[in-house]
Amino acid sequence: MTARYIVSEYKALSWVEESTFGTDPGSGYTAMRASNISIPEMIQEMLSAGFSKSEDERGPDKAIPGAKGGKFTFDVPLRGGGGAASVLTNLMEHCGTLKTSQVVKTGLIDGGSSTTFYMTTTDCADLAVGQMVMHVPATGTKSMRLITKVITGTPSQSNTYTVNAAFSTTPSSGDTLAAMDTITPKTGCISKSFTFKVYLGQSATDRLLLSLCGCCISWKLKTTEAKKLPVVEFSVSYDNWTATESNTTQVADASPVAYPVISSKLYVAGVAADTKNIGFDPGLKLDEYLATSGANGRQNWFASESEPKIDFEPLHDSALITGMSAATIYDLLFESIKDADEAWGIAVHAAQIEKYGLGPDGKLLRAKIEWGVTDPGKADADTGNSNVTANIPKWAIGITA
Repeated sequence: MTARYIVSEYKALSWVEESTFGTDPGSGYTAMRASNISIPEMIQEMLSAGFSKSEDERGPDKAIPGAKGGKFTFDVPLRGGGGAASVLTNLMEHCGTLKTSQVVKTGLIDGGSSTTFYMTTTDCADLAVGQMVMHVPATGTKSMRLITKVITGTPSQSNTYTVNAAFSTTPSSGDTLAAMDTITPKTGCISKSFTFKVYLGQSATDRLLLSLCGCCISWKLKTTEAKKLPVVEFSVSYDNWTATESNTTQVADASPVAYPVISSKLYVAGVAADTKNIGFDPGLKLDEYLATSGANGRQNWFASESEPKIDFEPLHDSALITGMSAATIYDLLFESIKDADEAWGIAVHAAQIEKYGLGPDGKLLRAKIEWGVTDPGKADADTGNSNVTANIPKWAIGITA
């Protein structure tokens, strides 16, 4: 045996999409600026054969090695793509979620109102109900919104899009939509799995590389106070692992830096409201897809449901208590915009107050609200609306590309 002096505080992380579940592709890894990387579990079930033996049969009764697996967690600052696809959306899209991408539409908006914009049909083929969009006016204030209705052929040879809250600046001819990825919930088998490489230690000899294959991910946006960096916590379950004494160096992460939660806005039923923090948990429920054909008794992971929770603390407002008593359904929207390619937002189109409490925050009284998220149903019907049957998602997260 050769003991290794591996300093546990030094950790690094890379990942790659798998083409075959549970198999390390061997190349193409993307490095992550991650923190709070937990030391991965290296679990292997040891199965007892359970033999019965008489008293004079005292030989060893070995356990039988069974399936591998394990879990680990890590945190990554929430940030836009800075002109390219965000590494976050590439991870977030395969864990009981669906990613929809929209390319930049420079100068292609033809006009609009406080809650609508319209474009010629040839310019907006990748826009639909349930997507997040970010309006970038030629002059004025940028804003991120959720599309809740599409009317085709209005005006002539154009589509008109309705959003869930008034734009900060009314769209006008020549305005732009930023490139955007939208993440929404989706049930079913996970479409892609990952291999993660976790590096422990720092010296050339005292270093350990854990290769974790067949990974499935769930995530949540940790509750983040004003002035702090927004952080996504990822929880990873994996099918198999290998441990190698390695001095392989991690490739550099060229991702843009994160932007603190400042100049960020919350809207409740379309009305701007101050909050000291923001948090969101999509409540993704992920289970093993058991299969005898799998090398470790599983062949994939399955997303069964999403039970989302949104968390924020506004100042006390008696109208919210009235709304709770009246079972009012609220549209909730949060946007954090640094620039056209550095922005993110959360939309929950149908939320209801389940519990309203009060608590001190220094000298101020703040509302302590528990929100329940319900199914918003289909887009509103409208003459000529080809998307009447389109469902509005329970929640959507938009991250600029």
